[in-house]
Amino acid sequence: MRLLQTTSDVLKEQMLELHCDSFNVPAERLKSVFAPYRICPLGAHVDHQLGMVSALATEMGIWVHYSERSDGQCVIRSEGFPGEVQFELSSSPQRQFDWADYARGALQALQRRYPLTRGLSISINGAVSEVGLSSSAAIGLAYLVAFTEINDIDLNSQDLIELDREIENGFLGLKNGLLDQSAIVLSESGCLTVLDCRSGQVDIHPIGGDFVFLAVFSGVRQPLVASQQFNKRVDECLLAGAEIRSLVDGRQSPAVPVGASEYSEFLQVQSQLTSISRRRARHFYSECERVRKGSAAWQKGDVVAFGQLMNASCESSIHQYQTGSAEMIALYEVLVQAPGVYGARFSGAGFRGCAVALIDHQRRDQVVDFVSRHYGRLFPQYRADLWAFETRPARGLTLR
Repeated sequence: MRLLQTTSDVLKEQMLELHCDSFNVPAERLKSVFAPYRICPLGAHVDHQLGMVSALATEMGIWVHYSERSDGQCVIRSEGFPGEVQFELSSSPQRQFDWADYARGALQALQRRYPLTRGLSISINGAVSEVGLSSSAAIGLAYLVAFTEINDIDLNSQDLIELDREIENGFLGLKNGLLDQSAIVLSESGCLTVLDCRSGQVDIHPIGGDFVFLAVFSGVRQPLVASQQFNKRVDECLLAGAEIRSLVDGRQSPAVPVGASEYSEFLQVQSQLTSISRRRARHFYSECERVRKGSAAWQKGDVVAFGQLMNASCESSIHQYQTGSAEMIALYEVLVQAPGVYGARFSGAGFRGCAVALIDHQRRDQVVDFVSRHYGRLFPQYRADLWAFETRPARGLTLR
């Protein structure tokens, strides 16, 4: 298993030089934005249901370098994909189902609100993508910054969060909530970000101990926008919320977030819910409670308690939310048996991508070796693709 190095300033300088050479522009005309990936240790699958979520930015992320063009064109090159994509800022963006759709979505979201007249050249570098660490939200936010910076448009944090959600919900059709964007925009170094998706309240909790996380790639890679499994779970939750309201007060609606009902109301009617609705609601209410307990453990520096909550969260994702591929479940089960792991859970929806573990930094290499041997034995077809990276809570979206 490869141990990746976190995104560094050396990589930034290499990409700056490449951008200058590729687009024939002087370095003083370049601007840069760093969009980190995110980890959600507690609060899985509940942001779209008005729940409580927790998150932190990682030291790994995406560099986007950009410079102004005089021809009204947007030209994008990515280290991870061959060739380049080009379109006019005055065009009406349509999905092409390729790696540049997030740029098209950003353009569409901005066109509805602001005049965009200045073109730009964009260079992208990111070590990983589509692995449950919200690289999609990271790149979407970076595009939004690039388009608006070049066109002298000021956006605040809330603007960025709402516009990026519009990219994913509207342009791409993914029914996620505010977790990913909020984590990437709002996170601070050494802190846990806790968001109440019902009230909109955001709390930033300083670290109380040495919380070190290890993201481990399963070898399974599939964009969520190409899968209906994520959206299906969201629809099941909305049906559960509708059933609860109907039983409590007779209110009829085809789709209601579970978080629109209090836990006490769920307890009153849970025996009358369908089996699927009961499971989805149980996950929602128990996960919100784990976020509250996890916030307290974080501030106390209690890594053992926080890790146990992560394990309980993943078990609920598997048995109540009923998500997780065979590979992801196996990776989680291997991680929790590894020496030096306090707790673990899926990162993302659990159908592909990474699992994240809270670890003892001194035993990191033992964890990597243990997972490589045991998970690799279960799924030898993925052995050559496995990687991991270590991170502490980092700063969010940053112009550099």
